[in-house]
Amino acid sequence: MKVVDKIKSVTEQGQTAFSFEFFPPKTEDGVENLFERMDRLVSYGPSFCDITWGAGGSTADLTLEIASRMQNAICVETMMHLTCTNMPVEKIDHALETIRSNGIQNVLALRGDPPHGQDKFVQVEGGFACALDLNLGLIDESKITRSLPWRRPANVFRTKEDVRPIFWANRPKSYISRTKGWNDFPQGRWGDSRSASYGTLSDYQFMRPRARDKKLQQEWVVPLKGIEDVQEKFKELCLGSLKSSPWSELDGLQPETKIINEKLGKINSNGFLTINSQPSVNAAKSDSPAIGWGGPGGYVYQKAYLEFFCSKDKLDTFMEKSKAFPSITYMAVNKAGNWVSNVGEADVNAVTWGVFPAKEIIQPTIVDPASFKVWKDEAFEIWSRSWANLYPEDDPCRKLLEEVKNSYFLVSLVDNDYINGDIFSIFA
Repeated sequence: MKVVDKIKSVTEQGQTAFSFEFFPPKTEDGVENLFERMDRLVSYGPSFCDITWGAGGSTADLTLEIASRMQNAICVETMMHLTCTNMPVEKIDHALETIRSNGIQNVLALRGDPPHGQDKFVQVEGGFACALDLNLGLIDESKITRSLPWRRPANVFRTKEDVRPIFWANRPKSYISRTKGWNDFPQGRWGDSRSASYGTLSDYQFMRPRARDKKLQQEWVVPLKGIEDVQEKFKELCLGSLKSSPWSELDGLQPETKIINEKLGKINSNGFLTINSQPSVNAAKSDSPAIGWGGPGGYVYQKAYLEFFCSKDKLDTFMEKSKAFPSITYMAVNKAGNWVSNVGEADVNAVTWGVFPAKEIIQPTIVDPASFKVWKDEAFEIWSRSWANLYPEDDPCRKLLEEVKNSYFLVSLVDNDYINGDIFSIFA
């Protein structure tokens, strides 16, 4: 979406449009710190963010890399600066092709400062002499893709995407990475995900900014004498004592989680280790602070959802009790792929939806068995890559976490009665 249209849309709603501008850091550590801070700043809801082009074109490649990550991983509308300095037309074409392929639609074209050590600007051979020439060159080349004004950011190729599985709710960057090869993104309804090919797991999905790595070290690397100590860490997270989680790219608890965090803490103490959840919601106003979405004037709904790890014994007890709860549906799978469920393999369940004036019902979050089978590999691998590996190789804590990974089940649980249901009653 064009920045000018973003600003117009915000001001027409009587709100203040604002943006953040970032400068390319000079060190690798600085780049990681930039993204850590960018994540926090974007949570304040800027209309867009922009990244500058280094003096004399000194950070051209880094600016392109940062702009791409801003648009596709941070998920904020991005405007990239582009200057004439030390940039022949071929390099400008390359820069435009790079941002076009990454879904970036906004460029601030400038003449730029003289290169370091020079007092005045000198036109490079095969380049542009001023910002006007550069802008005319951009128009002539028509390199930047355009979208209709009502399309949403961030990536131009995903502007119509409005349905996702709930499993990656706390790991949106990983989801974007694993679906970046899709030609079409779900719109209106999920459809048949069995034909969709998720990208394979790679080191990329488990990379973290150094600051987040440090936070995990501080909060999660503690002596673990038994499974009770593991349960205690999950309980502390649910009660807000921890600000990081190996299973989340986000900081701390989400606002809606705080509605049920005491109940979450209790079931974690009993051996049901939760990594994802949402409370039931029945016709809440869409601009409600904790659970609203989609803008004012609508109503939102949610089915209660829990996702957790548990032992085989606890799973057996849970399944037996579930027979007395007809509104409960569940799927459970272990690392080896052993599967138990009371839903069909093709049953897609909308667990979040909204009703807005003059629109069809929007269903942005679903529970899908095929996607759950894909997600389980990532969820189990996090035990090793994002927690156990924080300990020294010969530490017994590492062995304990690996045993949990190899023996526990991952369970996805939905209470379909969003009006009178109580998803926690099955754990009583």
